[in-house]
Amino acid sequence: MSFSDRKRHIRLEYDRRTLYEINADDIQSDITIGRGQDNVWHLPAQDISAHRQHAVLKKLRRGGLVLESCQGREGLFYLGRPIKERRLQVGDVCGISDSTLIVEEIASEENNANRLLFHQLEQLTGEKKGKIYPIKNDFFSIGSAPGCDCQLQDSLVSQKHAIIELQADGTCRIKDNRSRNGTTVNGTPVHDSVGRMLKDGDIIAISYLEFKFWDKNVVHVRSHLILKLCAIIATLALVLGGYFAYQTIRPSAKAIRLRAEQYAAHTQFPMAEQLLKEAVEARGAEQDKTQRLDLERKLKLWQETLSDWLEMQEGILEGNESEDFILLCAKVAAKNAECWSWSTAEGLAQMKVAQDTNNLLVFTRSCEEALATSVTEEKYLLEQQGGLEIAIQRCREEHPPFRQELLSRAEDTDAEMRHTLGTYRDLQNLLLGYKNLAQTKELVDKIHRLSQQCDEHLAERNEEGRVASKMVQRRCEAYLEPLEMLLQSYDLLMANYDSLAKFDFASFRPSLPLPSQDSCKIASTLPDRRAEIETANANLERLL
Repeated sequence: MSFSDRKRHIRLEYDRRTLYEINADDIQSDITIGRGQDNVWHLPAQDISAHRQHAVLKKLRRGGLVLESCQGREGLFYLGRPIKERRLQVGDVCGISDSTLIVEEIASEENNANRLLFHQLEQLTGEKKGKIYPIKNDFFSIGSAPGCDCQLQDSLVSQKHAIIELQADGTCRIKDNRSRNGTTVNGTPVHDSVGRMLKDGDIIAISYLEFKFWDKNVVHVRSHLILKLCAIIATLALVLGGYFAYQTIRPSAKAIRLRAEQYAAHTQFPMAEQLLKEAVEARGAEQDKTQRLDLERKLKLWQETLSDWLEMQEGILEGNESEDFILLCAKVAAKNAECWSWSTAEGLAQMKVAQDTNNLLVFTRSCEEALATSVTEEKYLLEQQGGLEIAIQRCREEHPPFRQELLSRAEDTDAEMRHTLGTYRDLQNLLLGYKNLAQTKELVDKIHRLSQQCDEHLAERNEEGRVASKMVQRRCEAYLEPLEMLLQSYDLLMANYDSLAKFDFASFRPSLPLPSQDSCKIASTLPDRRAEIETANANLERLL
């Protein structure tokens, strides 16, 4: 059953009292909402913050519903934040001034009365949320590899992550296929050898992606039996009268708490807190006290997490890199799953975005610092560049607008790191190719040219206000100092050969300006070339 097949029922409440309600199919024209009596749905006079014409509910040609504010971003809220309009979906809770518009599902008797032809998986989270996967084969594969019956293109999902086996008795058993991030059913890990029998309604987690198992042998009927039963009880209570009726009709503490959880799931935490205060005096408050106190505790965690997360997004968007902000980002990324669990799907998805964003910021800053300070340790540079590359790949999977500028900056920094490391490897290869003394002048010239190219690149980057490293230039300078002394000594050695050949012993130079042995240790080939010059000149001196 796809989410898109749900029929919608719209209800407008004030102070938890229903003002108006209508099925989406029955809407024929725009429904205006406001304090004015000329509105189709007029808000109560007690709602003093409402405008005369506050909002309008419109039906689109293809059946979609849009709630629009008539006052810009003033007085219309979704997930606790002001909005101008919202395309309504099942489960939406929108604030209209102090009133609340709720979109609920109408059970489809025609669809629910039918049995399923196959067992099914319904995807609850991720990009393909709402997609149905019929289990038609005896072995139903789940993973990121092409050809999987349920292919999930996510870096946290293994190629062959899990398998659902159709048993001879018609039941299904799920087994983990030695995946990297595991498989759970209702929060319990699944072992690859034994597996676990699936029952209708089980929630399967493939890494952080969730699915619901629908058993074809169960008739999925959504009746109104509970509502009818409540009506009968209410009628009997009225007949019995008095205190019994009052106790029966008024909401229980558990019912109020569950309603508070619904508001919390839509990040309407103040409304959830208000409901929990009402639950303290409600029927059955003592029996529900433990669950209520736990929800109160979680609400504090969730509000703090959401507040910090929104502040982190704004800071990333504004380019804030103060010490306090960096600590805030680390704090948000370190929060555990419970801190994000106001909504299993949306909360955990936001947790992943926060962690990926923090990693991107951390590695971007560390690489920029390494470039700016011209760090010369190749191993450290490779580690930082590798971390940045992974962070960029993960952030490319989703594209929240707030981090687009940071991602572009990270990609530029990554390109500069790769350029620096590549140029440094070119320099190392030049030195490794230094096999004989005759190559000395050519090597010195090549290193000078490479250093000049790096200077030009650095000047261009500085002019554009982008970070760059002087690491290669510094290494070139360090290599050129002993190399130029070797070149000078080599030229004098050749002159000594010429002097002996001409019997011009007076021109012979027994002492050569060789670099020190310690200065030659900077490259593996330099000590050998120094020893060759020193030995050759000593041999010539013995011939005098």
